[in-house]
Amino acid sequence: MAAATAQQTSGRRWVVLAVATFAQTAACAFVYGVPFLVPDLRDQFGLSLAAAGAYVAAPTAGLLATLILWGAAADRFGERKVMASGLLLAALAVGIVGLTPGIGHGMVLALFVVGGASAASVFAACGRMIMGWFPRTERGLAMGIRQTAQPLGVAVAGLLLPGLAQRYGVFDALVVPAALCLLAALLVIVAAPTRCGLRGHPVSTRPRPTAPRCCGGCTRPARCSWCPSSRSAPSAPSTSCASRAGAPRPRAGSSR
Repeated sequence: MAAATAQQTSGRRWVVLAVATFAQTAACAFVYGVPFLVPDLRDQFGLSLAAAGAYVAAPTAGLLATLILWGAAADRFGERKVMASGLLLAALAVGIVGLTPGIGHGMVLALFVVGGASAASVFAACGRMIMGWFPRTERGLAMGIRQTAQPLGVAVAGLLLPGLAQRYGVFDALVVPAALCLLAALLVIVAAPTRCGLRGHPVSTRPRPTAPRCCGGCTRPARCSWCPSSRSAPSAPSTSCASRAGAPRPRAGSSR
């Protein structure tokens, strides 16, 4: 508990917050940046509005399909491993689209789904990482700062992707969010160490509850005939309560 308290009051938590916010920004730049490419998709490939909408929906579909799984993985393996692996996979999937010329539209849609499914790791584990590094008195502030990552990612995509798509090509512009995801993965590995605890489980600062006690100081109420919770178990009373077997049972509300 002392190690967890020291961790939550150290200056390192602000570095972790900055890394987590940047990782969320990189993921949002891809997931929510594809709509900015719709005009160029229609102009360069002659797609209908419905066909272009499939490209927009593909990353979100992958995101929704894997959010719960990534959350369960964060509980089991820790946020650092989950976020780093997901960001690396997202960078790989999006980078293939941006660096492979002449790739088919079906393959692009499949890679968009994979990229969104991989980026979901940040959506599922980022907040958990921040909650573990900050004390209760600062979690609202930290989560508010982290939540700015979504509009930041949309802003980065809106400022960069349309111009890059017109100059270099619609899919070539996706090299930028792929590079951001790769950089975020490296920062998570280097600058966001695993917090105190076992395999990513949250560190509890609450004191452990003591054993329940009954009327006469018995620490084993299941064997105490005086405890109401153990009346269903017909067992012999414990020593401390058996000594009071001859004494009258105190009435509720009576004063000694």
